[in-house]
Parts: sequence; C-alpha cells; structure tokens
Amino acid sequence: QLCVQSMRVVSASLVALVAAITFLCHQTSLSARDAIPPHLLHDAIVLPDLIDAEAFDKLRTLVRKLGAEGFALNTNDLKDYTTEHEHIGEAIPMPIDGRCSDVYMVPSVDKSLCILPGRIDVGRHYITTGGVDGLREGTTGLIARTLSFGRYMFDLTAYPVVKSLFQSPRFQNAARAICPSEAQHLDPFQFNFIVQLPGQTVPYTHPVAHSMARPPLQTEDRK
Repeated sequence: QLCVQSMRVVSASLVALVAAITFLCHQTSLSARDAIPPHLLHDAIVLPDLIDAEAFDKLRTLVRKLGAEGFALNTNDLKDYTTEHEHIGEAIPMPIDGRCSDVYMVPSVDKSLCILPGRIDVGRHYITTGGVDGLREGTTGLIARTLSFGRYMFDLTAYPVVKSLFQSPRFQNAARAICPSEAQHLDPFQFNFIVQLPGQTVPYTHPVAHSMARPPLQTEDRK
C-alpha cells in the first residue's frame, strides 16, 4: 500500500509539473505576441454587396482592359512602380542560362541580377511550413500557388469607377469604422487589382518581421 501511495504521489507531482510547464509556455507565447492596436480589437466586419452590381461590371471591364496590356507577377511587380532600391545588397549576377538557381531569388526588372522578392520573410516562412493549411508539397508547387497577377496604380483620377467607389458614402463609412477616431483622414493614394487562379493562396504568418517591404518612391515622396 505504501508503494502504491508513493506512486500516486509521484504521478500527481508529474502531472502538476507538466501543467506548470504548459502554463508557463502558454504565458510566454502570449507575452510574445505583437501589440494589437485597440481599434482593431473587434470581430471581423462583413459588408455584403459593398460593391454594387453596376460598379462591379465597370470594374470587371477595367480589369479585362488592363489584362489585355498584361498583368505582372507579384515577383516582378516593380514593372508597375519604382522603388528607391531594387535590392539591399543580396543581388548576384544573372547566370548565363537566365535562371536564378536559388529558390528564394527572382530576376531583377532588367533581368541582369538575381534578387530577393519583396516580403521574402513571409514567403520563406510559407515555403518552409506550408502556410496556415500546412501544405505538404514541393517548393516549386508551393511557390506556384503564390504567384498571383496584379496591377498597382497610384492615380485615382485616371479611373472614374475607382474614384467613385472610394468616394461613396458606404465605402467611406466602412473605412472610418475601422480607423482610429483620431486618424479619420482617408487618402486613397494607391489601389491594386489582384488576379488569383484556382488553387492559389496568399502566404500569411503573424508575427512577421516588420518594415521589410521596399516602399515605392510615391510613398516616400508623400512623407
């Protein structure tokens, strides 16, 4: 009986120890989270039919018109805008065969160098983990899932349907609902059209390294 009681005490102690370690790990993981601004501490906001049928038809026509001119992949989107620095020192000369051998590098705009694409921090995490879905695929397949097509635009007045959408009361109210009360100045200086094919995904991880994206010159000029 003494032996049984001793085993019970040891078992109880082990359970308590495991519980304590689990609690400490949980507390540590919670304390490591990024601080979320108070105005974002709310449930997701869903607005059905934010874009009405007429505006949708006009936007679809515009997307098709732009598509006829060609959409850039998100790995060579610098065709649509200019950054102050295309790379930060990691660039290597393009091999003779015109292909970047490193899986994390892409051709520069003029195809003379191999450079890291924007937000490589998020991209690498996605490739090594399979993203939020835990995909178990080869590197080539995972990368192909992220290669969306898009157009980045900075002149709102050139596209009346987009200007009208941003100025509509419903859109304005939705934007103000998620903006801090002390920062209600809405300046739609950029808008993008992103086209994704079936099977494509958007890499996401949190927290990620901040301020690693290369800001476009238009953004820098506005500061």
